[in-house]
Amino acid sequence: MSTRSHLTLWCTSIVGLTLSIFAISLYAGASRISYDALDRTLDARAQQAKAAVVVDRGRAVAVAPAADALDQYTFDGVAIQFVAIDGSDVRHSNNLPAGLQIVPSDLATVSARTSTYRTERAADGRHYRLILSPVSLSPATQPYGAVVIAKSTISESVFLHRLLSLLAGGTIGVTALIAVSIHRIGKMNLLPVRRSITAESVAMGIPASP
Repeated sequence: MSTRSHLTLWCTSIVGLTLSIFAISLYAGASRISYDALDRTLDARAQQAKAAVVVDRGRAVAVAPAADALDQYTFDGVAIQFVAIDGSDVRHSNNLPAGLQIVPSDLATVSARTSTYRTERAADGRHYRLILSPVSLSPATQPYGAVVIAKSTISESVFLHRLLSLLAGGTIGVTALIAVSIHRIGKMNLLPVRRSITAESVAMGIPASP
């Protein structure tokens, strides 16, 4: 392999690696920012839905709002579901065709009076980002259920997919452009040097290398 080819390969590898690291970092940061913003939206909507629960402290019961009442919190594609402590569906907003599946780990988290975030594929085939937030009569009492706030991740997925395609295409394109440029610059610069060495060798009576 010629010196020019070695130089082109070495420089292209360094540039490609640097651009790849930058693209991965940018994608990871964009993904984190997108889902952090989504989680903040879900958390705020969970507090609103929990505030709509009607609590009868005399009988120690709580009643989830009707589905029509929940719809006022479902703007921008957010869906709401109330579940019992065993995970069964109590009530859900009209924009959620079927209740989301509650797994045992969710129930354990609710029983511990903590919230949890996760992503799930629902029965309608869409992926949802959801938060489960326990609902209890008071902070000191055992939760009787949880409110589930879910939002389709389609907009985040489309944005991140486009960003990934843009970064991948840009990395490949810039790397290829730099490789071609380095190869041409090396071809332009090395030939005159070789000719000058040959001329000097002839003048000094030194045989030039072929």
